[in-house]
Amino acid sequence: MQEWVRQRERDELRQLQIQQIRRKEWRAQEAQNSKDAGDMALLLGVGALFLLAVVCLPLFLLFVGVKWLTKGGWIKRVFSLIFIPTGVFGLIYIYWFAYGCVYIPGTPTIRYVAAEALQRTFHVSNGDAAKGGTSVEPVQLQRMTPTAAVSTGQAPRSTEASSSRESAKALPSPEMQPTPASPVARAASDDAANVAPIAASFDCAKASSPIEHLICSTPATGDADRRLAAAYSAARAKSSDPAALRADQRNWMNSERDACSDAVCLLTVTEARIQKLSAM
Repeated sequence: MQEWVRQRERDELRQLQIQQIRRKEWRAQEAQNSKDAGDMALLLGVGALFLLAVVCLPLFLLFVGVKWLTKGGWIKRVFSLIFIPTGVFGLIYIYWFAYGCVYIPGTPTIRYVAAEALQRTFHVSNGDAAKGGTSVEPVQLQRMTPTAAVSTGQAPRSTEASSSRESAKALPSPEMQPTPASPVARAASDDAANVAPIAASFDCAKASSPIEHLICSTPATGDADRRLAAAYSAARAKSSDPAALRADQRNWMNSERDACSDAVCLLTVTEARIQKLSAM
């Protein structure tokens, strides 16, 4: 019986460690996602402000130039002859920039440079394949489905051989195959997967102190707290000095239980206290 209890405690501790590791990974991932979302929002905001300023400036110059040209003195008309061409050229450059072809006199456009680079890469890859004595046909044959290969009369033998080797490597060895989980481990995993509220000796919804939140963090610690309350009530009913037992229980809570900062420590000291109270 004691061996079964120890085995159950070990399984529960192992499950708690796994849960804590997963919780830490999840929190780290959430923090990284929040940071990435904040950076993306900042970049989008700065980009939107920059785009708004770049677009609004030519429009403003064009609007002011037209207004001064139609309704203004000769000084404003002179400035309008500067504002209107500046606004028009600004809108033209914005159009080319949005299209991906910023045109600068005497220099090639971005699309032209990108097309040239892609063409050079294609020629270099074909030249390397020709020097190595290979062609594009085997690659196309490897990408063909089995049905297409049969219809063309060319079976992808290399693909089948590589697939068989990969499937053989993917099969785990007998030493690496997982052993069936014990009923205690399955029960602990079922408890961990259960999304029902955690039940303790008190209402977890009203937990206020750090130790109460730690008790309500996992189903195992909540169950241990309920069993501790039952064991304390039974020991108090049988004790000849309830006041001394109450003082001893308060001393244990302050010195051992409240000193724990994780669920594994809390479960360990609680199980030890339950065994001590049960032996009274």
